[in-house]
Amino acid sequence: MEALGFAIVCIFLLIRLLNLKDKVAESLLYPLTLMLVLIAVSESSLLDVRTQFSVLRDFIFIAFVVHFFNFLCQGGLASQLGIRPRTVRGLFGIVFCPFLHQWEKNHKDHIFGNTAAFITLGWLIILQLGGELFYKLTVCIALLSGAAIWLLGDRRFTYFGASAVTFGFMGFLAAFAAISRQSTALFFAAAAIIAYSWHYQKILQGQDSFGHGVGFVSGITIATLSLSSDRFIMLLEAIN
Repeated sequence: MEALGFAIVCIFLLIRLLNLKDKVAESLLYPLTLMLVLIAVSESSLLDVRTQFSVLRDFIFIAFVVHFFNFLCQGGLASQLGIRPRTVRGLFGIVFCPFLHQWEKNHKDHIFGNTAAFITLGWLIILQLGGELFYKLTVCIALLSGAAIWLLGDRRFTYFGASAVTFGFMGFLAAFAAISRQSTALFFAAAAIIAYSWHYQKILQGQDSFGHGVGFVSGITIATLSLSSDRFIMLLEAIN
């Protein structure tokens, strides 16, 4: 497992050292995601990898089905089912928000970028915690970040997209590594920080979007609460 984490860190570090523009670096996450899969195969049995991917596949399948219908409706689903802060209709968006994305052709990187990040960061979490805990973590981040957006977001906007969830993964990986101090967790957190260093910087400077920041804080919050749970700690000990 440590070898897997070290390989991912080296790959992402190479990207950052090349000093590429954000869009270019983000597009490189697609082939890197495949490389991550190949590395994981060398560390796990084929059955394990299929099980791990099936966990990610379910979320991705739903997102693309919803995106297809949103495209047919020319963005109507996103505008109607997104999170509209402090409105009754906006409450439904807490559930639907992660599956809705911009539909225009010039914004196709929205769903593909989120999918690449979801696979990459999600796999890092599954390799550490397993599929069952990943499911629970994803649902908790989506609900917590969605509720925070509904309560604190700007009423002039409708919020949608899986970015809050993927940034929640980033926050969880960072906080989980800092608190648990496990070598594997530290490797994987370093990979996430290196890959998305420009987003971390923007969040810390308060320059990134509101949804990204809320998702990041949600991930940190859930990691902190989880690691204070005796049951969660026992599960981690059993996994390790």
